[in-house]
Amino acid sequence: MKMSTMNQNERSPIMRYCGNCGKELLAKATFCAYCGAPIPKIGAIPTPQGGIPYLVEEKSEITPRRPFLVNFRGAILTPKTAMPQITSSPNYTQPILINLLVGILFAIGLFIFFGKFEIIFSDTYLDALPLEIFPDESILSEYESFYTFFMPITSIIYPLLISLLLSLILWALHAIFASDLNRNDRNYKKMVTIVGWAQIPLIFNRIITGILYFLSQGGTIEYYSVFEREIRANIPIDQFSLVLMLITILWSLVFIYFSIKSLGSKKSNPLTICMIFGILNLFFFPTIP
Repeated sequence: MKMSTMNQNERSPIMRYCGNCGKELLAKATFCAYCGAPIPKIGAIPTPQGGIPYLVEEKSEITPRRPFLVNFRGAILTPKTAMPQITSSPNYTQPILINLLVGILFAIGLFIFFGKFEIIFSDTYLDALPLEIFPDESILSEYESFYTFFMPITSIIYPLLISLLLSLILWALHAIFASDLNRNDRNYKKMVTIVGWAQIPLIFNRIITGILYFLSQGGTIEYYSVFEREIRANIPIDQFSLVLMLITILWSLVFIYFSIKSLGSKKSNPLTICMIFGILNLFFFPTIP
């Protein structure tokens, strides 16, 4: 009878996990491949005299996906408990929705921005353009109109592309600093979920920025190059743009910290990953045009 029960359990499709380190066990394993802890047969009851009881745990392989609004509210109010739950059910749909919302708000802000300001291209900027494309002033005027229309439109997909790139960076950092985790704990889909939800602070950043653009009295912007410009106006956001940017990034890192911590790596410090990721994030932070 005892042999029959043991064979039935060995053939059981239920996933088995080590009670010491929490890693998934191989079929018929008597020792954990990750921490070396002895694994009792299913149904065995460890005794206190045997030292630390390495129990076999049964966990559900798939965590049901929670509704978007439930996750959104939880991530804002209680990120410490909500982000691990969100990370346990990785998907692409909800992070993409967040990034699209950020992109739409970004586009609205840019439309307001260009509606308030007159665009001027300096001689230095024009000299860098192909002469055959802009042979006279009339075509240059069309280019200015196209520029002010094209940038807001492209800004809708910009946050999504940056989010995918940052997900790749976070995946690489996690693979380096969390080397004790198996491949399933470091998959790219999980990183996309984490980074996507960490863009929530950008929603509030874009709303505040758009309001400040709207309150601005306008002025002129002269472009000296693609990356160099001079804004001749008093924009309210100029007074605390750096503070707003840092608050947004630090808030995003809070989401990432609790998500990474929930993945269970014992060799890495989530704070180390967040510090490196935060510094790299500065290079991709969306700025005014």
